[in-house]
Amino acid sequence: MTSTSPDQNPTAPVVTPEHVLKVRSPHDVLAVVPTILGFHPSHSLVVIAISGPRNRVRFATRVDVPKGSQPASSSRPPRPPSHRAVKEQADALAAVLLPPLQREQPHAIVVVGYQAPRELLQACATALRTGLSPRPAVHDVLLVDDGRFWSLVCADTRCCPSEGTPVDVLGSALLAEAVSAGVVVLPDRAALYARVQPPTGAALQEAGAAMTRARTAVARRPDAAGSSRADVVLAMLDRALTPVTGAPMEAAQPAFELDVLATVLLALEDGTVRDAVYHRIAAWPPDDAVERLLREMVTGLPAPDTAVASAMLAMAWYCRGDGAGASVALEPALVTDPTHPAVTLVSDILRGLIDPRQLRPLLRRATAPAVTARRDRQPHTGAA
Repeated sequence: MTSTSPDQNPTAPVVTPEHVLKVRSPHDVLAVVPTILGFHPSHSLVVIAISGPRNRVRFATRVDVPKGSQPASSSRPPRPPSHRAVKEQADALAAVLLPPLQREQPHAIVVVGYQAPRELLQACATALRTGLSPRPAVHDVLLVDDGRFWSLVCADTRCCPSEGTPVDVLGSALLAEAVSAGVVVLPDRAALYARVQPPTGAALQEAGAAMTRARTAVARRPDAAGSSRADVVLAMLDRALTPVTGAPMEAAQPAFELDVLATVLLALEDGTVRDAVYHRIAAWPPDDAVERLLREMVTGLPAPDTAVASAMLAMAWYCRGDGAGASVALEPALVTDPTHPAVTLVSDILRGLIDPRQLRPLLRRATAPAVTARRDRQPHTGAA
């Protein structure tokens, strides 16, 4: 069996406050799953939690299907595993998936298995339902494989034929609607990780040299009496962000010089600087410029140095509603500096499944005093 660890955190809904996708059928469920996860899953078990009087999708969590399992469409003669083996696998998967579900206490769930053995999928659905208190309704259990899906709870062959129903997620109007609303859906999970890959080779050497120059400059420039290094860095940051504001997020060329990235990265150790960046992160519509700055730090500077930037990028993506991206961005920070306040803050938020729509105003209010204090320190010009 492969690891039963799911994505580091369950993924938050990726619908904006202004745009809600309506799910009415299994076809809609399969079209919406990639918009929740941020990528098209394969060899996965996905559980969707439904809560509230309007049956809203609260979050989804995903776990790898054990390798070596035989999918529904396999042409090889089946070798049915023992009931005990299936139950042990299902219990192991459920043990990982149950904690976030129990925190949310959904009134209903939908279980979707991608290239999953039918018996394992059924056992997982049972283990999940019986493991939750109060027990939720199971709206559907869907098996997806080889371009078709089967409902394991519907016995009506008129809507759920034994040969399965063709599924065309890429051609779905619902998926197209989500993408047009700004939801990013990547081809697979590997593409999700590619968004935050650190530099290697010659780029890594250049990044290391930039970090050395930034550290040397800090050591040679102790704070002058009555001045704030944070204010100096934030003024530089404002100048760097201004020309990037409104630029395409996925532009091929970096928008920031390495020395600027390195200088701001070191300054993020200062809580005042972090609060100023958090304040911009929590803006709505999202501040693409500061998000791009954080991403270029993560992808352009040495990985051991970028834990805080990784955590803050996770915060930016989570505030945008990209829970899958936030989980992936946070992973290296949890390894390199798990006790840093910035890392623990974002980790607690993701584990707590705070609705991004509620988080943004909370974060804006919490960081407003630092932003106001900085404005008060700046010299005023104009007529008295």
